[in-house]
Amino acid sequence: WTEPLFKGNACSVVAAICAWALPTVGVRRGAEVTVAQAFCGMGAMLAGMRKAGYRVRAVHASESCGRVRRYLEASGQYSVIYRDAVSEEATVHAPASMVATFTFGCEHFTVPNARRTRAGRLAAIVTLRQALRYVEARMEDGDPPLLVVIENSATLVRRYADEGRALVAMLRDVLASEYELRAMVLCPAKHTGTPNRRERLYVT
Repeated sequence: WTEPLFKGNACSVVAAICAWALPTVGVRRGAEVTVAQAFCGMGAMLAGMRKAGYRVRAVHASESCGRVRRYLEASGQYSVIYRDAVSEEATVHAPASMVATFTFGCEHFTVPNARRTRAGRLAAIVTLRQALRYVEARMEDGDPPLLVVIENSATLVRRYADEGRALVAMLRDVLASEYELRAMVLCPAKHTGTPNRRERLYVT
């Protein structure tokens, strides 16, 4: 399971981001990095950090797909796996980490389906806002993550201007007091040489 993911498109982009971002906050390549993941999906964020040359120890994860969840539970790579990314246990009471990653509700922005409504897209952003309570709680504890990475389809800002503005306003409200925010639209084929041409939005 890990080998094709390690060579994958999203993994390569995350590796490039981590190789750039983590040294700027004093984390050198080869260091151990503790990670908290919400909506970790296929696990490309974690694989990308490994590909960038970091030793990863994940302190908690939530809302992964079933196949990945079974792998993570069997491998013992995670201290805790939560079933619900926005539960109090997964946000307020979860342990501190050096990196926090969030991938949320991509299907609301990428799947061509008449049932994908503006209300659904805004609800996905609200869900991200709830998951970001993890970062807020660590800020209140005086031990916030050094790096926050948020990923979604670039159509969120390319096609849905209102939802894109709502996302930016929410992230500024939650994170701007502690973090220098940067947003990037990256194409794996252009930036990492992998064949996928789907653009993705990354906010760090």
